[in-house]
Amino acid sequence: MTGSVLVGRAPSPGDISTGYDAVVVGSGAGGLTAAVCLARQGRRVAVFEQHFTAGGYTHAYRRPGWEWDVGIHAGGEVFVRTPVARIELDGARASGVVLADGTQVRAPVVVSAAGAQNTFGTLLDDGDGERSAVMRRGFPFVLLFLGLDGDPVEPGLPRHNLMVTDGDCDAFFDGTGVRTSGLFLSFSCAKDPTWTAQHPGRSTGEILAYVQPELFEPFQGSRWRRRDPAYLALTAELTAELLDQLHRHLPRTRGRVAYHELGTPLTAEHFAGWPGGSLYGLAKDVAAFRDGRRPGTADWLRPRTGIDGLYLAGQDCLAGGFLGAVTGGLLAAHEALD
Repeated sequence: MTGSVLVGRAPSPGDISTGYDAVVVGSGAGGLTAAVCLARQGRRVAVFEQHFTAGGYTHAYRRPGWEWDVGIHAGGEVFVRTPVARIELDGARASGVVLADGTQVRAPVVVSAAGAQNTFGTLLDDGDGERSAVMRRGFPFVLLFLGLDGDPVEPGLPRHNLMVTDGDCDAFFDGTGVRTSGLFLSFSCAKDPTWTAQHPGRSTGEILAYVQPELFEPFQGSRWRRRDPAYLALTAELTAELLDQLHRHLPRTRGRVAYHELGTPLTAEHFAGWPGGSLYGLAKDVAAFRDGRRPGTADWLRPRTGIDGLYLAGQDCLAGGFLGAVTGGLLAAHEALD
């Protein structure tokens, strides 16, 4: 396969200006949405991303001979391999960011799409860090990337997403059930009318499943691609379980899986920076959204924060999932332009 699926560019000396109308921390769906909305209103915007490609959980992904397009793309001033160390304050107002290499970037508008716990607990020395720290994180996940022989129609890949529930979901989320729960199967190749012409004889897809948070805790602190043998054994077990489920629900895929690779909560934490590898950021539960008798623990999280000039985008300020992240980014831009 030719070409590149990487989005954004690592800055060369002199590329980053000392000042913008707005800076965005994180390039997931929420951050990029906010950036696009602000740019379309004539604001000069810079997006800073720690990963080597933009997109967060929605970036395109490639291995030799295979490509998974799991999300959205963006152009413009998107700087990758450029982590933000902290958000700068001028008194009680956000005034820009300091990058990990010490570069100061001034801006009257700072949009953080790095999640509430990263924003208030790491990027800011702020009392709200304690409030976000006590909030429960959402459940982590594993994601199996699949490469299959044959055009999408041959293994019978559906154009719609498949949501599969299994067993007692409440028991899983209460911590008393099995180690994985539910399945989300998606095959973007089957939805793309140009796929077969570009990738004849090949198909790709993803299978996502929740996992218990403690499952990967013994391997915290290990390095990507240098994991413990016990970690590799665990990922092999989970891969086999997910492949069994794939063949059960889509029997024509049997014998056609030519490539597979499993992403884990540690993978997500390494690349996306989400504490614990949470899929949907902070937990979206009754405690967060109130139960009718007492305020929710997330009531204070809004696109417009208590700090002038600082806005939250993404899943933590509204709702989980792609649409929640995008809407959060839209609302952050709206508040910043108000």
